[in-house]
Amino acid sequence: MAFNFSRQDFNKLSFLLFPLVFYPPHQSSYFTAFFPYGVLIVLFFRCVFLEGASKGITFYVTPQWAQLKNVHVWVNSSSSSRSLFLEGYEASVLIFLNKNHFTFV
Repeated sequence: MAFNFSRQDFNKLSFLLFPLVFYPPHQSSYFTAFFPYGVLIVLFFRCVFLEGASKGITFYVTPQWAQLKNVHVWVNSSSSSRSLFLEGYEASVLIFLNKNHFTFV
């Protein structure tokens, strides 16, 4: 099943749906809260049922034990974890400095 929509078709559709969704002000919050989850669910099931998806899922889930002997895997893992810890430290320092309103010149 293929959908062949042009850009003009999407523009017409959005022009028609926008007043229906956003006209009552309190209703728009429900749409903006739940619509992304609906899109993610639709895309998930669309991707799961594609041809060859089972091969990709099993490749992603099955561990490759031979790669654990490779030194480059461990070097890349350690460098990425160090950068993540550094970013967490920097964020905590920024939060601390912002709450206490210190001024350093």
